[in-house]
Amino acid sequence: MSGGITVTARGSGGHVTNTYAGVSTLSTYLSFTGFFKVYGPDYSSVSPTQKWGVGRIWNVQVDRNYSDGQMHCSEGWSLQDDGTFKLLGRPCVENPI
Repeated sequence: MSGGITVTARGSGGHVTNTYAGVSTLSTYLSFTGFFKVYGPDYSSVSPTQKWGVGRIWNVQVDRNYSDGQMHCSEGWSLQDDGTFKLLGRPCVENPI
């Protein structure tokens, strides 16, 4: 977790089935309006800008094999009153083993 944003890479043996981002229940906020970016060694996906809260995730189907140590990351971006976006967190995890 980083700044209340979480990332999970699901799979086993270096095979990643999907990667998803969400808001942690340990966060100082329970929701935000903005978007997630989820990315790894050879993929990247950006969610729609909308309200995100605990229990809602941005799920990216990956279905690829990776070598040990490859990183999978997410970013949470919050829409500010002036129309700009503020980075809430950028957590990363290694391939599932």
